[in-house]
Amino acid sequence: MSLMWIIHIVLFMLPKEPVTPFLNNLLTKLDVPGFPLFGVACFAFYTFWLFVAVLKGNFRFGLRFALCRAYPMEVNNTLMNGFLANSWLMLLCSFVVVQFSATAFPIYARDSSVDLIFGTQIQHLRFFKYFFETKVFLYAMLLFVVVGVCWSFFIAFQLLKSMCVTFL
Repeated sequence: MSLMWIIHIVLFMLPKEPVTPFLNNLLTKLDVPGFPLFGVACFAFYTFWLFVAVLKGNFRFGLRFALCRAYPMEVNNTLMNGFLANSWLMLLCSFVVVQFSATAFPIYARDSSVDLIFGTQIQHLRFFKYFFETKVFLYAMLLFVVVGVCWSFFIAFQLLKSMCVTFL
């Protein structure tokens, strides 16, 4: 699923003229006239996947200030203020996930309230207009994806190396 998101970002969201609508086509084709259940379910599944990725990132990296974890989420070791701080962070990220989904699926979400709010009004605010025109948020997200994948491979190779040394 994450690979599908990355392909969709590269083919549809990054170019000035989209190469292909990709997932937008999937969602619109799943909508049967008079019975849009499958398109809505697929949209919800992709959006929920993003939110689960944010949740996993919150558990793995937590709320950090200059490389120090402020409120770590640890099994049987999380204080109530840690739960509250991480809940606040997840609530804040839910707006970002909804905005990103509305931006990613403008063909499917056309003429909806979400498209009106996030696709029209927020993107034309004086302060944020430059960021949306230059796609700074997309490039920053892709940078985090690349760094995360490289970091995961580095940790996996270190773990594999330590396992090989242990067995020898």
